[in-house]
Amino acid sequence: MLLFLLLTTQTLFAQVEFITKVNKNQLGINECFRVEFSMNKEGGNFIPPSFEDFDLIREDKKTIHHSIDGRESYSTKYTYLLSPQKKGTFSIGSASVTVNKKEYKTEPVIIKITKKTPLSESFLKRIEVVTEYNKEPPYYVGEKIIVTYKVYTPTSIDFHRFKVIKRPKIRRVTSNFSNMDKFRVLKEKHNGFLCNMIVFEELILHPKKRKKIKIKPLILELVIEDDLRRKRMISKTIFKEPLRLKVKSKKKIIKIKKKG
Repeated sequence: MLLFLLLTTQTLFAQVEFITKVNKNQLGINECFRVEFSMNKEGGNFIPPSFEDFDLIREDKKTIHHSIDGRESYSTKYTYLLSPQKKGTFSIGSASVTVNKKEYKTEPVIIKITKKTPLSESFLKRIEVVTEYNKEPPYYVGEKIIVTYKVYTPTSIDFHRFKVIKRPKIRRVTSNFSNMDKFRVLKEKHNGFLCNMIVFEELILHPKKRKKIKIKPLILELVIEDDLRRKRMISKTIFKEPLRLKVKSKKKIIKIKKKG
């Protein structure tokens, strides 16, 4: 009887599956990829790897537990959307979890990062950072000027992340940026197309004297995903996984006049 119980316990432990899956092992520096850690037993103290050399864009946990005719099935998946920081060959380290007081670890996975994946020029032209002003010129000394930065994309695009790479520095003019606390995706027509639009942030200027104000481009990094591809519908874009790309506004010059 003791031997039977021991063999049964060992069999139960042997049935624990804790594995790593990636949706691709080789990708461009501007692409994203998914890492999934899955196990078929209820466990605790899950510890993911550090993901050094990658930026974490999004993470998710999904647990499914079924009991049919006395048979139980269990599945937990931890999914991470990652973006590479540089080119080269890297290792996704082991994750660990504890099941029945025993620790299990996944095997490391090798990822190769290559040059950028190209996008069509026609598609890139529809992703644009636009600057708008709170009033039409002329602009006068002492007036508050609000420069609003909007990001336009095709309606099929979902946003995962925004990151400011470089803000314009305005010389000899009092200015400050006002970040938007929450991003709201709105539908708006732009260049004849219905687009997704997000107000990203505002630049507030307080000119004290007559001069020309040169506003250099605001540079953003976006992580975007084609929602139509994800839903397995027909799409005109050419990428299947989330992509990271840089966009920037155009350089602007504002003339400040004296009143009267």
